[in-house]
Amino acid sequence: MSKGAKSVVLFADRAIGNLQQWLIGTYHGVSRDQLQVYLDEFVFRHNRRRLPMAAFQTLLGLGSGHKPTPYSRIRGAADLSKRPADG
Repeated sequence: MSKGAKSVVLFADRAIGNLQQWLIGTYHGVSRDQLQVYLDEFVFRHNRRRLPMAAFQTLLGLGSGHKPTPYSRIRGAADLSKRPADG
């Protein structure tokens, strides 16, 4: 095994370990249906880990460039809107 290949394997092993610890510590479990969302968030945070304000600025920029999402389009909103009104 060459030195380059060994370093890539160690980096991948460390990244997977960091991902596992982050998922366990933050979410305490992961559903298969939402795994890609969790992975996307981990990559987003990992890529901006040395510049904490960069993540906030990126999110702010993404959020300000789009119209608000209507409640009816949020996942599960249709189910919530069918509940009888309290009171």
